[in-house]
Amino acid sequence: MISKARFSLVGLCGLALLALAMLAAGCNRKDEGKCQEALGHTRDALKVENTELARQWRTYSYGQCADATALQALDREIQAKEAEIAKRASDAAAQKKEQQQLVDVFKQWVAQNRTSAEGAGVTVVCESDDDEKLKKSKERFCTRTRGIGGGKYQFEVRYWEAEPQAVRFMFKPSLPVTCEELGGATMVKEWQVPATTGGTVSRKHCSLTAGVLSGMQALVTHAGVASQYVFNEQYLARDAAFAARLRQ
Repeated sequence: MISKARFSLVGLCGLALLALAMLAAGCNRKDEGKCQEALGHTRDALKVENTELARQWRTYSYGQCADATALQALDREIQAKEAEIAKRASDAAAQKKEQQQLVDVFKQWVAQNRTSAEGAGVTVVCESDDDEKLKKSKERFCTRTRGIGGGKYQFEVRYWEAEPQAVRFMFKPSLPVTCEELGGATMVKEWQVPATTGGTVSRKHCSLTAGVLSGMQALVTHAGVASQYVFNEQYLARDAAFAARLRQ
């Protein structure tokens, strides 16, 4: 026969084990309200592309949500956002590399033709080409172009035909260009101009003081696919309208 004291001890142990089991069950119980809150916070973090915070809320969601399908959908959203961010970073790096290569090619092209534009490109268009007097005197502007990157980009040089060393080179890169990228630079003037997307962007006139373009000038606009110019004093003496732009 079991003594009363022993029965009491066994009973107390049983009750303790039962309480622990109930506590464990309570800790593992899913909470739909907290589940929805966690899912919402996860998606809010994804909207601002804070994937680290999103994954922290995702871990919490797994402890509160009973719907495996909803959790799997959440995982796909996180993975898709992470893939999107990674691709954007990869595309930006590739675009930056392409831009640097384009700027280097442009600088070499300018350096090779800065004393005479006549060899800068085979495609040439001159003003008033039907005017025989102008054709003979060459007192007019001509433009030569050269395709780059399979025609994705185009280099252009405008020059005074009678003085082919009076040159203005232009290209439109996909990203903004700085004076420093074109060569060591001294700022002449900086001002704001209207942007095509609204607001304003910075425009700078600078003197290039180093590298293959040293001694020339630049007019750069801090916007993608904007005309960026490199020119010399002889050109400014010939093109009053362009020279006026530098005085705006």
